[in-house]
Amino acid sequence: MPVKKPVEPEVKKSSIQKIAEKYLKKHPEVKDYTLAKKMYNENKEHFLNFESARGLIRRYRHHSGGKNNLKVTEFAKPLNYDTRNSEIKLKNNSTKLKIFTLPTSIKNILFLSDIHLPYQDDMALNLAIKYGVDNDVDCVWLNGDILDMYGASSHEKLPNNAMITEEFQVAQEFFTQLREIFPKATIYYKEGNHERRWLRLLMRKAPEIMGCPEFELPVILKLAEHKIIWIENETLSKFGDLNVIHGNEFRGAGGINPARALWMRARANAIAGDKHKTHENIETDLNNNLTKVYSVGCLCDLNPQYMPFAHTIWNVGFAHIKMNNGVAIVNNYRIHNNHIL
Repeated sequence: MPVKKPVEPEVKKSSIQKIAEKYLKKHPEVKDYTLAKKMYNENKEHFLNFESARGLIRRYRHHSGGKNNLKVTEFAKPLNYDTRNSEIKLKNNSTKLKIFTLPTSIKNILFLSDIHLPYQDDMALNLAIKYGVDNDVDCVWLNGDILDMYGASSHEKLPNNAMITEEFQVAQEFFTQLREIFPKATIYYKEGNHERRWLRLLMRKAPEIMGCPEFELPVILKLAEHKIIWIENETLSKFGDLNVIHGNEFRGAGGINPARALWMRARANAIAGDKHKTHENIETDLNNNLTKVYSVGCLCDLNPQYMPFAHTIWNVGFAHIKMNNGVAIVNNYRIHNNHIL
């Protein structure tokens, strides 16, 4: 007959062990100190003091060392388990950086910036659009300040200038015509600092309606009807190895050579508008790594009322970007006397 193995007598658990196991099962990731504090506060009548409750938790988790640990292994934790109540439990309310990555299917991009409707330079804008048609682009990237939003500005306003409703009408007409010219292209609209004037106007004049979809700029401009994708201003866009911003994100990044100023802040491949100047800055470091930064010209009037001789420091222009296996190849064009340079 087979010999039966002796059965070890069942160890009777005390009431505090049953309580401890209940808490250990329910809160397996809570630190020793915090768990013991909770267990003790809710069962004070069963424990001599807090330290006795904490000691029992540590014995179950094999944190007491040597013979003091209980033989039960179900609740054991690794030796490097942090048993201190050192974690600060506060909610982080900061705004996270938004990243937009251009789909890899897009290869041929017409890059237009700072049109400032209804104060556009008709010749320059149409020349850039014709270039896009001739080169069969599959994407039109509107890089901010497409609207001037004069009517939403906090500056004093002249009565003969377009008000906000007129600007919205002109913008809707522009988007209708743009979609007709590029029926199959993907069109993105990156928010610039001038578009942000609308949000600031609501903050000053009508904060109660902020957040209502009917008063959001993409809805007012009917972008969805034209299949135009809205990209918020604080979003960092990625065209392969090229970082794309409007330009207002770095304060003061202008000066004589805005591309150089942008390179000083970004230290990475980047392209921006906003400064109304065509410039580039190409640097090679000691390891023979190349960094390419571009500032794109505007497509707006170069003689606005507030700066009648702006043509001496600004220029009209646009960019053409081709994607090749994740590498952005940028042609940054200046327009002068009805010619693309």
